[in-house]
Amino acid sequence: MLPLTYSDGYVRVQILVCGGAQLGAYVNHTSQPGCSSTYGKITVTDPNPVWAMETMPIPRCMGDMILLPDQNVLIINGAQNGSQGWGYASVPAFNPVLYQTYNNQSRFLIFEPTTTPRMYHSTANLLQDGRILLAGSNSHQYNTFRNTPFPTVLSLEAFSPPYIVDVDQRTIIQILPAQISYQQSFGITFWDPNPGAPTVTLSVVLTSAPFVTHSFAQGQWLLVLDIVNATVPPHITRKKSITVMAPPNSAVAPPAYYMLWLLKNGAPSIARWVQVLQA
Repeated sequence: MLPLTYSDGYVRVQILVCGGAQLGAYVNHTSQPGCSSTYGKITVTDPNPVWAMETMPIPRCMGDMILLPDQNVLIINGAQNGSQGWGYASVPAFNPVLYQTYNNQSRFLIFEPTTTPRMYHSTANLLQDGRILLAGSNSHQYNTFRNTPFPTVLSLEAFSPPYIVDVDQRTIIQILPAQISYQQSFGITFWDPNPGAPTVTLSVVLTSAPFVTHSFAQGQWLLVLDIVNATVPPHITRKKSITVMAPPNSAVAPPAYYMLWLLKNGAPSIARWVQVLQA
């Protein structure tokens, strides 16, 4: 599910499906057919929903799709041939790609490849600093003496999306309530290390804390909150405050812990945990 936003009352719901194995690939796994390079998007809240189909730059099955705080979608891990299952895939998809949610002219960016195959039983999780933690590999033997082409490995990797900036250039959330309630406003005080730089965009985002397995981030979604007021104390140029409106109800944001991000010009702060409470 792509980001939900206050600008339309959180009522426009779009679903993105990317790649996948060919029909029959699991049954005829020795043939190793190529994975799908298509993706489809549908607005399920439209009166007559219709799939819009397009092509990705890299075919992929068993990929992990992670909603990033800048509202784009990272597609990472997976294979280019075969299907899910023990030894049923080949040709690892080493290159992460970025689905740019609101860029209709240039939908995808392709990033530098990793060197570690992460196919069946791999995971990808969003960290508080905005990086993506990658773990797992392939449900095979732990070594290659049995001629296993893609053995299980125990290494971890961290992928840094392009929005990552130097630590001393990031906004820092200083004051934030530990809990927020539906339809209530709350304040955020933050430190801006570059007060002289123009603020093109300022946004506040909530991301859920899903658990990832078998190419699904269960319970993953992202909310763009409404900034209803922003002030800059006249005698403190780096310390700023904003007032934000919490989600309207549990249908939009079920009661849970979320990571809250403050983004200036698309660059996220370190996230802070906040609990959304049922009134």
